[in-house]
Amino acid sequence: MLVATVLLLHLVHEGRTAVRSAVWRAAYATVGFVMVPAVIVLVELLTGAPLMFSGMRRLAATVSDGYAPEGFGLPWAYLWHAEHALLLVWIAAALFVIVGRTGWNSRRQHTAAMWVLAAVFIYLALGVSSAILHVFVVMGRQARQVVPFLCLATAAAAVELLERRRWSSSIVVVGLMALIAQTAWNFNQPLQQRFPRDVIAEITTKYGPIDFENTIEGPPLTHEHQESRWVLLNAQHLYNPRTPRPPLPSSIIEVMRFRHPQQFLPYQYEGLRPTERQVLRGSDISMRLIDIGAPVDRLP
Repeated sequence: MLVATVLLLHLVHEGRTAVRSAVWRAAYATVGFVMVPAVIVLVELLTGAPLMFSGMRRLAATVSDGYAPEGFGLPWAYLWHAEHALLLVWIAAALFVIVGRTGWNSRRQHTAAMWVLAAVFIYLALGVSSAILHVFVVMGRQARQVVPFLCLATAAAAVELLERRRWSSSIVVVGLMALIAQTAWNFNQPLQQRFPRDVIAEITTKYGPIDFENTIEGPPLTHEHQESRWVLLNAQHLYNPRTPRPPLPSSIIEVMRFRHPQQFLPYQYEGLRPTERQVLRGSDISMRLIDIGAPVDRLP
């Protein structure tokens, strides 16, 4: 969708509306777009390698995760949890670009409107193909395709507002501080995130061989069981969560605890159904090292 949108914007670029010019731009864009895959396919045909497009079709057929009917709502939920108040700023700026018709620099408004329409085009294409046509499921990373265009439209709106009147320096400083604070908040958890591979390496270096278990029913255990008094819980991607397991006995000692990557809410919009997200949010899925004492003891 992002590539298609950029190509469409190139064809209808402001100030170049002649049909002949648009046709030539379309021809050049088409040649540039197909050149690389054409070379790859040619090499595959000459060497007898499997064709790239066959592999793409097979991969697309395997994508069955997620929940197609929420195609229109998921992008908003994902962007809210990923960007928080910035999403509200983007929406306000987009409305200002479309609704605020008076006082605008005409060239700037035309360009800003193109950015807004590009974001709307991507959003509608994702929603229709998922919730209505059921061609594929929308995931969080696909919703991020609207972000560059929303940022560009917001920049145009900000410049327009700054040029319309003389804002006091204190208002500008407060706005910049709010932007910096929101950015720091958005980056805080991702920058501190620990992933299972790193946690396993740290713990095995300190404690030696460890066993593994999950506190959620559904995800198949991705590590082999081995005899150890040390058990690391949830040190994997919790795919297909169904229901929480019974709580651990109070006699079990917790040694270490780390936040699980999927406790970062934007990650829960990658291939999970709404009921599966509820299981993750209603359970303690943190990665925990526990001491069960004798290796023969098992979790309930």
